Amino acid sequence: MYQRILVATDGSNLSRKAVSSAIALAGLAGAELVVLKVVARYPMTYFEGGMAVQAGEVARIEKQWADAA
Repeated sequence: MYQRILVATDGSNLSRKAVSSAIALAGLAGAELVVLKVVARYPMTYFEGGMAVQAGEVARIEKQWADAA
C-alpha cells in the first residue's frame, strides 16, 4: 500500500486535522510519516478568519523579516 506519507502543517486547526489523519493512515499502512512544517508568508491567513493585508503592509513586513534574518 503506502510506504511513505508526506503531510504539511502550518499549525492551523485544519492542518492539525490533516496531521491526525496522516498519523492514523501511516499507522494502518505501516508507512513512514514525513511532516513538513511550513511558515505562512503573511501574519494572518484567509482560512483562519484573517483579513486582507495591503501591499504596502506586506512589503513592510517582508522587509522587517529580511532585516531580522
